[in-house]
Amino acid sequence: MIPYSSALAYIDTFLNTEKSPNFSQYARHYNLKRITSLLERLDNPHKKQRFVHIGGSKGKGSTATYIASILNQAGYRTGLFTSPHFVSPRERCCIDNTPISQNDFAQCLIDIQPAITYVLKQQDRWGRLSFFELYTALSIYYFAQQEVDWSVIEVGLGGRLDATNIVQPELSVITPISLEHKKVLGHTIADIADQKAGIIKSRTPLILGPQPKSAESIFEKTAKHHQAPIIRVPLDLKIKEHNLNGQLFDFDSYSNLSISLAGPYQPTNAATAVTAVQNLKLNQKLSSMAIGKGLAKTKLMGRFQVVSLENRPQSLVDQVILDGAHTPDSIEALFQNITRLFDNPKLIVVVSLMQDKQITSIGRYICRFADLVITTQPFNNQRVTAAQMLAENWKAFGTEIMSVPDVRKAFQISIESNADLVCVTGSIYLVGEILKQLNISNIDINLKP
Repeated sequence: MIPYSSALAYIDTFLNTEKSPNFSQYARHYNLKRITSLLERLDNPHKKQRFVHIGGSKGKGSTATYIASILNQAGYRTGLFTSPHFVSPRERCCIDNTPISQNDFAQCLIDIQPAITYVLKQQDRWGRLSFFELYTALSIYYFAQQEVDWSVIEVGLGGRLDATNIVQPELSVITPISLEHKKVLGHTIADIADQKAGIIKSRTPLILGPQPKSAESIFEKTAKHHQAPIIRVPLDLKIKEHNLNGQLFDFDSYSNLSISLAGPYQPTNAATAVTAVQNLKLNQKLSSMAIGKGLAKTKLMGRFQVVSLENRPQSLVDQVILDGAHTPDSIEALFQNITRLFDNPKLIVVVSLMQDKQITSIGRYICRFADLVITTQPFNNQRVTAAQMLAENWKAFGTEIMSVPDVRKAFQISIESNADLVCVTGSIYLVGEILKQLNISNIDINLKP
């Protein structure tokens, strides 16, 4: 058995398109040949499972987590694969809400090592094997080994050529589409929808969340071609309570559904999950209790996560909001929610953005609400927009801006201020660094090199 820390170090030697400074350059290497070969040499574990496959731009990770939680509450042993992770890579691979253990992680990597070695020899033909493909293969292998009843798989990027598209699901789910990763997926909603539509499979039902018209037509055309029935998420949501502890809402025939997440988009994500599980072919009828408990028990990091700082030494701020919003739409929803739930707070925003984001649009919106913006960067490579560059780009918006590249220092400055509230946003990687700084959700906290 190799140490878990050595397993992580080994995987980190592979191409990480999530953090690569040449992110868009590697688009030409996106194909299913490497993941297909990997899994073939592991006796095709993806052909021994029942999958739900979730793509989209907004809320796909949340929706996947709700689905897995409901299935778990209904008595099904359920695997969940999501990405990226906030703090520990083990977050990506969970069974019944429990991350893969360090020992199982290391053992699975040993088991798949011969397959990895084979695929590496085909690099000249198939392109470089990636960090994400390894995590995908490891998780699918682990779920098969553990004989889960259902595997809920979130798409990493796009859909058509994403490594997760190796699965043949019982159900495909597409959450709302927005402009993202334009250098890889295309520059229009229709282009992006065309890539996302790649997860639609022959005669496999498609659960479709609310969409822009140009995306809707792409999904309809693709579904028709594949003879895949479309089941649209009903829009009859009624929010009854909404506060920092969560939300209470009615949906379809269900009354008083409760979620512990305060983000304004979460009821739609929950409704999408309910619609999905209602349309799965299960061994027994899904009870209202399983749906209610599954939603209520769902916990998510970095989605309008409110953290109390009242007992933290040197902090003059009582609360911080952690939210990985990184598109204009999600940033707008974030700050509208802050306005709704807080009484005109003096607000400091700590922010970092990747180079491929809509930097000016996002900055304009943040500066409308913030009393002070602190720009920073969670790691140093060319995919991250330099803190100083963000500050320069946004200085004309009329809000005080500080450039503090060091994340720990940037956050410490924010919580030692006389603000009422701090919001950390713009990047999942930034939120992850702050979670580590606060010692929250770090399941590898005792890991030794």
